[in-house]
Amino acid sequence: MADEVERAGCAVRVVCQTARGPRCRGPRVEHTGSACGFESAIFALGAVRHEAATDVLIERWNKPARHELRQALVTALATNRSERALEFLLSRIAEEEDLWASAIAAALEKCRASERVLECVRAALEARRT
Repeated sequence: MADEVERAGCAVRVVCQTARGPRCRGPRVEHTGSACGFESAIFALGAVRHEAATDVLIERWNKPARHELRQALVTALATNRSERALEFLLSRIAEEEDLWASAIAAALEKCRASERVLECVRAALEARRT
């Protein structure tokens, strides 16, 4: 399966390998246009509805990153729409500093505005206050 995502004028293709075996590496990012920033690759992974893509985004969150890259991860995970991404972001609201908790809450409210998600965000923010 391959999905192409256009972000900031740069085409990025995310290829999810579904074959099993020792050579399967999961999703990989191929730049199909001009030189792209790492953020474009992150947005492309967020658009892929594949568990391995979510794993890549979560693993990247746990590595040191500059502000812009971390914000791209927030947006990509919020738009990913997998339950795993939602659970991860809700856990980050509970544990990250205020800046990131607020950014995550805003991204979830904007990108996943179902009543259930909004209630989960409200509960996570309330839990921070206690």
